[in-house]
Amino acid sequence: MIGPQAVLAGIVVALVLALASGRVRADVAGVVALVAGVLGGVVPAEDMLAGFGQAPVLAVAGLGVLAAALRNAGVLVVPVRILAPVLDRGLPQLSVLGAIGVAVAAVVGGAGAQSAFLTVPSQVLRARHWPSPATIPVALATVLGGLVTPLGSPAGLVLLAGAGVGVLDMARVGGPVAAGGLLVLLLAWRLAPPVARQDGGRGSSDAYVSEVQVPAGSPAVGRTLDALSRAGAPTGARAVIREEYRRLPARPSLVIEAGDVLVLYCDTDTLQRVIEQVRGTIAGAASDRSAGVVEAVVMAGSRLVGQSAADGQLGAAQIGLLGIGRVDRLPVMRLARTKLRAGDTLVLQGDLERMPDALAGLGVLKLAERRLRLGRTRRALVPLLASVGVLLAVATGVPLALAMLAAVAVVVLAGNVPAGELYDGVDWPLVVLVGALLPLGAAMGATGLAGLMAGGLAGLAWPGWVWAGAVLAVALAGAAVSGVATAVLLLPCVLALADRTGLPAAPLVVALAIGASCRVRGLGGGRLGWVVVGYVLVAGAALIGWSWPR
Repeated sequence: MIGPQAVLAGIVVALVLALASGRVRADVAGVVALVAGVLGGVVPAEDMLAGFGQAPVLAVAGLGVLAAALRNAGVLVVPVRILAPVLDRGLPQLSVLGAIGVAVAAVVGGAGAQSAFLTVPSQVLRARHWPSPATIPVALATVLGGLVTPLGSPAGLVLLAGAGVGVLDMARVGGPVAAGGLLVLLLAWRLAPPVARQDGGRGSSDAYVSEVQVPAGSPAVGRTLDALSRAGAPTGARAVIREEYRRLPARPSLVIEAGDVLVLYCDTDTLQRVIEQVRGTIAGAASDRSAGVVEAVVMAGSRLVGQSAADGQLGAAQIGLLGIGRVDRLPVMRLARTKLRAGDTLVLQGDLERMPDALAGLGVLKLAERRLRLGRTRRALVPLLASVGVLLAVATGVPLALAMLAAVAVVVLAGNVPAGELYDGVDWPLVVLVGALLPLGAAMGATGLAGLMAGGLAGLAWPGWVWAGAVLAVALAGAAVSGVATAVLLLPCVLALADRTGLPAAPLVVALAIGASCRVRGLGGGRLGWVVVGYVLVAGAALIGWSWPR
């Protein structure tokens, strides 16, 4: 191994370790690796920013916009609402929602399908006890749907643009794998960890823990919590905080005093009725009446994970915290001191024009005004049709960047994504990671490191399906760290392997696309997640060997 190859190998190993540790943001790790490549002489300085102008970067950004359009449109509300009568148990929910998730993820990505499902439970499944035991299997079904086409995942898009992996080539493997995987989920779904629910399962995904301050002169002063509830404001009170630090159990006989803070667990409609009944205010609410209220989800990797509102990041962004929703029971403490977790749903108040940028910087995903989206079926179909149009255009030879730009223009003109929110749905850390890694991927071929790695394996007299299975296994392992990094860095190696062994490149690239797109880490699938990964390995290798006999 000569100098440049050793330098590049060291950078790649350090990058993989940093991504695997989870302690360094992926985009930061990618940029540091790119800078190290330039300083180490393996990436020409003039090519340092070349990756950010390539089609994969634009495609990944466009996929985020299409996913946001799908979420805003509430495209899943109408079909799920029609089928709601049969969604009363875990298995019917998994059958219906899993099939819908597979279909949607195939054209707009697994992450896009999962975010689209965020708008469904509160609108349609409130009476169906969501989250249910089918919640995690449905999320895994969307991952399987992402294996069907290159648009199903950022890794697939990178390979579509960088290696020309065909839409039909991936579909003829990913489609049967996804269909069989859904059957596997139907048979093994009980292996998923249980999903905790508030109130013994009676809670709603619209329920939040909030605080209402009872002012002096309130008609509630001197009355009991039971009397307040019977008067038309069923409080859902969990505790009463008195004199700032005294926490009193919310007994029905407890008499309310001026200055009490009612800690409530209820939906926003009930919260509004309580405020009107006690003539109180929400703790943490802004005095500026022009401030707007939005719902948002704390994403994995957010700067707010492990932080509380009292720690100051929300305050520095001039955003007030009005409520927290969580699938397991929240501690009875002051809302501002509650440590936030990934997956928490927040009710936030602030300047609506500045809030999107602030939330994006904090790693928080703003949810659409969901009830206002109901019934807009014609516009709801636009994001799906635009995504299908991208697939058809690329399959007929239209450049990916052009097709994606056209699809983004369609959803903006249709009003699914307001022009002022065009960039809110883009996963900017992922875009930066892709742009930073592309020059490193090119360096893998230019320095001969990819050929060196392939040459060490080419002497093995394996049949083509075994090679495809080996690539798939490595890609599945890499997807647990970063699917995009796996696709970018392994692509030169896979192409070099095909050249050295005389195998067709297409099946090996498809194996790489399938494996790099199958990321189940972070979904909490437990044993069921391992079952899905094992199934994809076996079924994927078998289907690739059957599709490209050697």
